[in-house]
Amino acid sequence: MIERWELGDDGLFEGLTTWAEVVSKSLEDAMSDVRGRFGRNSRRWRWGRVHRLELIHAFGRRRGLAWFFNAPSIKVGGNTDTVLATSQMPGEPFETRLSAPSWRQVIDVGKWDASGGIHVPGQSGQPGSRHYRDLSRRWQTNRQFPLYWSPLEVRRHARTRLVLHPVPTTHATEPGGRT
Repeated sequence: MIERWELGDDGLFEGLTTWAEVVSKSLEDAMSDVRGRFGRNSRRWRWGRVHRLELIHAFGRRRGLAWFFNAPSIKVGGNTDTVLATSQMPGEPFETRLSAPSWRQVIDVGKWDASGGIHVPGQSGQPGSRHYRDLSRRWQTNRQFPLYWSPLEVRRHARTRLVLHPVPTTHATEPGGRT
């Protein structure tokens, strides 16, 4: 389509219209749609007001449980083809319903300890936890946490250490002496 437009090939319209008329009509229709949805004051138009990521938990789909399980929606920028990509369904031009990354990371293979990452909506999958929804704003602005790789940096930034020791198992002997 773009190639035909650039070449001025109006054959697609069988002489009924021109590319200039199609583009003009498309822009008029788009402006009419946006004004109908958001009012005439274009200074108040913001992509993030309509392009939001809904954070719906599997249990939050049940009536009466959404208030507890679902995190608040997040205003997001961009679309399928931009940095910090989020996408929408065809026919639903504003809502983010198709996909968005829950985990983002930037890995610096030349300096591993300079890598970072962020997860949404929070670090915990437990709805009652204070960490269930605590990373949404950081994810929205892509403020990543450091991802330390080297043993030295991991030890230097560790807050606690958990050591797990396996419990020795006793082998029961089957009849006949086999274990």
